Amino acid sequence: MLTQRFERYAPDPDLHGSFYPYEVYPGEGVFLRLWDERSDTPIEATCRVWRLSPLGIEVLFPDGVHLRTSQAVRLELSVSGQRANLSGVVTTSGDVSEKPPIVGIRLVDSPQPTHNGGDRRNVSRWICSEQYFPTCVAPNPARFNDFVYFRAKDVSADGMRLHTSLRNKFLVRGMRLDCTISFPMVANVRLLAEIKNVQLVTEAGKDFLAVGVSFEDLSPKARQSLAQYLVQFGHGVSLDLLRSQGLVPKAIGHAVEFTFARTIEEYARVLELRHIAYSRAAKVPTSFLPENMGEIYDARSRIVIGKYKGQVVASAGLVFNEYHDRMEIEESLSWPPYLPRREEMVEVIRNCTHPDFRGSDLLMAMFQFIAITTLQAGRRYVVIGCTPDLVKLYSRVGMELVGLDYQHAKLNAAPHTVMIGDIPKALTGGTTDPVYWNAIWADCAQYLGDSRILSAGPLGRTRMGVYRLFSPVALLLQYWMRRPRKAKK
Repeated sequence: MLTQRFERYAPDPDLHGSFYPYEVYPGEGVFLRLWDERSDTPIEATCRVWRLSPLGIEVLFPDGVHLRTSQAVRLELSVSGQRANLSGVVTTSGDVSEKPPIVGIRLVDSPQPTHNGGDRRNVSRWICSEQYFPTCVAPNPARFNDFVYFRAKDVSADGMRLHTSLRNKFLVRGMRLDCTISFPMVANVRLLAEIKNVQLVTEAGKDFLAVGVSFEDLSPKARQSLAQYLVQFGHGVSLDLLRSQGLVPKAIGHAVEFTFARTIEEYARVLELRHIAYSRAAKVPTSFLPENMGEIYDARSRIVIGKYKGQVVASAGLVFNEYHDRMEIEESLSWPPYLPRREEMVEVIRNCTHPDFRGSDLLMAMFQFIAITTLQAGRRYVVIGCTPDLVKLYSRVGMELVGLDYQHAKLNAAPHTVMIGDIPKALTGGTTDPVYWNAIWADCAQYLGDSRILSAGPLGRTRMGVYRLFSPVALLLQYWMRRPRKAKK
């Protein structure tokens, strides 16, 4: 008798599929309102939900309410005060001998406009790193003091695809989740998300519940954290595309690995980057190819490269001249005796970044690497020839004009001006203002000071202490510099 009763009331696999449904007990606050798809008059104002899964609902109907098989219905599911609007089809109309009758309703997607074959997504979606999956936790809307744990598989500017255990069978379209998301090595953020779709997936031989959610009004912190995670760990991420979708990472430099070119292949990537950067800036003839971007000074340079996910996106040649060597700048002018000697300086040549990364902190990150390399080599100064449009930028990082101008014969005779940077002086704030010092040099000065490479006198230490008071203003400056910008027409 007990076996027959169990079989009689066992969940219908045609309704719930592979899910064993969540059994709803009286008093749990799960209710249903029901309409015929073609009518605005409710079939029943309050129905008690008996079983619930992502695929279907079993409902206990009061006497006198009958539904026909295959009848299309609209539903409003209420779970602890949350309301989700759904569509369904009646699969079992209920046995009238049962008191009350049990009706099975298969959940279906809401009617959609005719699809023209194009991509329905209006934003890009990025696959999360397998080594650094974001994790998410949300209170269980159906149970007190219970939580649902998710792992994010892909993300976009407006949503995520999450995987969770099949035990969370009560998750249905339309539910809202109060999520706390942990982006590895970036931040924890809180946001609201609405469930848009639920399906069963298999991964590595194990079944999971895949939940697609959309974000509701992302805060600036959440957008920045999402962008920072994608820059560091996302696959196929473009900085321009992130910005176009309002996602501005805190820092690109954290995701770029700086080192020196050591192989022929890396040097070839440097020449390609130079060609892209200088061609787009119209600084070399249109007939030039990447192999034309080589320079005789490369043979005695340390060529800095910044790699982003294996791609060389920044480069500069650091020429360590001795007292008898001629600098590249001296091909165009005579070096005055009152300026630092050649063996005290590092000459920076062919400084460039990939155009797709312009407007980020990538150049600043490379300046920091160059400053550290220069001091570690026992030299104090850097010298560079730059075009007039870059003088303001280089002045902000602490470089100074010395009154020397020339036309660069190798770069379409473009006008250049000579600037020299006293690195210890810049690192201690002597040639920068407090805001830019905090934004560019504060962490670098701390590192070099802890490493006993940078020695600051009493004046320098006092100045850095005062400058650190301006750190909040520097954070605002950094946010302003990294905000999305409209393309120039």
